[in-house]
Amino acid sequence: MVDEQQSELHEESMARIDLQVEAQRLASMAKSLDGTREEWTADLAKAVVTLRQSHGLLATALEREEVAQTTSDRLRHEVAATEASLQTVQAEKEALHNEVSASSQKLRQGIQLRDEAHELGARLHGQWQSEVEAAHLAKEAIGAGSAFRSSRSDTYWEPSSGAEIAEGLRHLRDEVTELKEAIAHTDTKLALMRSKVKVQGADHLQRVELSRALEGSRQSERALAAAEAAASLKEAACQRLRRDLQELQDLVAAESPDALRQELADCQKRLADVAEEQQTAISGWGEKQRAAAHEVEVLKKAARALDAERDEKQRLADERVQELQDLGMALQADQEVLLEAQKALDDLRANSNNQQHHLGQQQELRTERSDRLESLQQEARRLRAQVRDRTTEEASIHDDLMHMTKANQELHEEVRQLEIGAEARQNVA
Repeated sequence: MVDEQQSELHEESMARIDLQVEAQRLASMAKSLDGTREEWTADLAKAVVTLRQSHGLLATALEREEVAQTTSDRLRHEVAATEASLQTVQAEKEALHNEVSASSQKLRQGIQLRDEAHELGARLHGQWQSEVEAAHLAKEAIGAGSAFRSSRSDTYWEPSSGAEIAEGLRHLRDEVTELKEAIAHTDTKLALMRSKVKVQGADHLQRVELSRALEGSRQSERALAAAEAAASLKEAACQRLRRDLQELQDLVAAESPDALRQELADCQKRLADVAEEQQTAISGWGEKQRAAAHEVEVLKKAARALDAERDEKQRLADERVQELQDLGMALQADQEVLLEAQKALDDLRANSNNQQHHLGQQQELRTERSDRLESLQQEARRLRAQVRDRTTEEASIHDDLMHMTKANQELHEEVRQLEIGAEARQNVA
């Protein structure tokens, strides 16, 4: 009996020792679970901080996106204004080109008229010289006839030849007058054509400058398209980051620290219940030990699940950090693109200012040419007045010549009467 009691006491003491060992093991496991919970809480705090940083970066990215959109709109408006000014300049250039083409055609016609006038002048000069020589020969013949000839036919031939000479001289003077007027008109046209040719040269320079301005505008449009493409890529990246942040928020909301704390508290409560049941009930130890082992196994599985979730969330946090770094690099690249677009915009503004300056110079040149054209027109009117004066003078000279021809005819008639009287006296003698 005593041996049985001792053996029972020994078994009870051994069972108590096993229970104490198991309780210590469960307490150490609870401490490890508490440490794991604290680590996981710290990781969650880090994830929240990272999430807040991500929100800050996202807000900065959105602000930069708005700035980029504003800059893009401003660039688009400035490019539209530049295109409108370029279209206006192109229309002015086409009108000036048409005017220069018409002026070139008139210049060619004027040159042709000048050549024809010179040719006609040379021909008329030759005819005039031949007529003058014929007139000199006729005068010599008249002088010789008055000295040596006495026939009636000769006395009648002289005034008729003088009338023909006067008619030829009058016709010749008319042709010379017309030739002078044509030459003056041609010279005026040539002066106008030369001024328009100079305008054509200036138009060529303006065409070159306009081509350069168009090339600069195309480059700015290409830079604007690149900036818009970069802005669209950045917007897509921002949308993707928003989706990822929303998923992370949902995940954090689903697995909040309070729920994890509640789960750990439940686990500790269950451990306490198990220990209390083991201490209060020695009988049925095997079944309770199996239940405790099952609970321990469940707790181990829960701890492994918590560790797996922590690793998964750490991996997600690392991926978010990497995505944030990539987003920072993309934002830096977008900033560089925006700087390049700003530089292109500055170049475009400088080109626009240069074009406006050149247009002002062209307007001043056009004003000067208009003034010069007015002065040339006044000079042409003065030359026309001089031509009219010369025509009047030539008409008076022609009248004097006709009067002299008539006096010459009367003189010849008197000479003929004297010759008739002398012949009659000779017959009487």
